[in-house]
Amino acid sequence: MGIRVIFLSRSNAARSQIAEYLLNQVGHGRFDAVSAGSTPAPVNPLALRVLDELKIDAQDAVSKPIELFEGEDFDFIICICDDSSASCEGIKPDCPTLPGRKSQGCWGFNRMPDGDADEAEVLLYLRGVRDQIANRLRIWMAAVDKSGRGTSHSMEQAQA
Repeated sequence: MGIRVIFLSRSNAARSQIAEYLLNQVGHGRFDAVSAGSTPAPVNPLALRVLDELKIDAQDAVSKPIELFEGEDFDFIICICDDSSASCEGIKPDCPTLPGRKSQGCWGFNRMPDGDADEAEVLLYLRGVRDQIANRLRIWMAAVDKSGRGTSHSMEQAQA
């Protein structure tokens, strides 16, 4: 089994799903990534479309509750949040966590366009998020490789 990673978010509908599928694709079997949400919502079909643009099939994606993974062992727990300016870890009371576990980092992104946004605007946003996640994953995987299994310090480098 590879290095186990869980991406946590509130809804597990777009960004954490993108992170899960990207890491499983670009990690070439070295990583076993999953994602979950504190209040799961249906997966955004536009998130699936931006993955499909990279030839990543995520049609089986389903939002999962965090509770599904309680008691499981993960090498890395990464929170995905709406605050692109700073880490949400310990700052926001609604930041998703696994009970009894602390995340090794929080990857913040600008907030998703609101419900009035048209499809083109949401696609543009999700493509940007996808590309940001891909860049963070490349940096993070290099830090994990360099350190053997990775440390909190390697997570901080990926947030830069």
